[in-house]
Amino acid sequence: MSQYTASSVSARSPFRYLRHLLLPGPRGARGATGAAGANGTNGTNGTNGTNGTNGADGFVDGTKRFHKVQVKGTGLTTRDAFGTDGTVLGAATAFSDSTGQYINYATTTTSGTQGGLFTSTIQTTQFLPDAYLVMKTGAVAADITGVRIIFGWSSTFTFDTSDNPASTHLAAFRFSTGAGDTTWRALTKDGTTLNNQDSGVTVAADTKYILRIKVVTTSSIEFYINGTLVATSSSNLPTSTTTLNLYMGVATNTTAGTARALRFNSFQAVST
Repeated sequence: MSQYTASSVSARSPFRYLRHLLLPGPRGARGATGAAGANGTNGTNGTNGTNGTNGADGFVDGTKRFHKVQVKGTGLTTRDAFGTDGTVLGAATAFSDSTGQYINYATTTTSGTQGGLFTSTIQTTQFLPDAYLVMKTGAVAADITGVRIIFGWSSTFTFDTSDNPASTHLAAFRFSTGAGDTTWRALTKDGTTLNNQDSGVTVAADTKYILRIKVVTTSSIEFYINGTLVATSSSNLPTSTTTLNLYMGVATNTTAGTARALRFNSFQAVST
């Protein structure tokens, strides 16, 4: 109750009484916290990632003609063959390490001698052969010095004396220090003109390589190293009906008196 009574109002100014009544009272307590707002809507989904690259071509096809030669086992210089086995050039010794089982083929110390393997299996590019070689270069620097290394399809076996054999049809990899090669070269030849392309892959001693030559059509041949396409040739190709044989070898082109070596694991080829 107000401290002003009716009797006191008469003794005091009525305005003072009204002023007291109109003054604000003490502040009220804070109100309770309101309820939480509703959750926002979900964001939109992100876009899908791009598809991965296709895997390498496989050899599982019952309609294909298949040929494979491989090392028979650790410590052996013999081979298992599905199809015609290869003919040995030079001396053969067993070799194995963490990268695989191999046969070490070596030349003699005489210039122009060969070490390697070739098949007498006849093939033509019209049947679109697809060939792989798993190999390893020799253990020391001398094995890639004064040397010529060849893998591929050829109508002749005269790489022991020439980097560009005359009148030869071929599709092959070559490394020849006599020709000034420092990288694997991708070669095709139509019997007259050599098409010589740089793979860009340097040849090193004591190194494993998987070399692949794929005849895509009679007008296109692809070259792969360790699964990567390194060259495509569409000119100066072997004539589609010329018979070819698969060859892998090393030849010495120096008289330095040191044998050269190349280590073979396996080769295989499929065709229609």
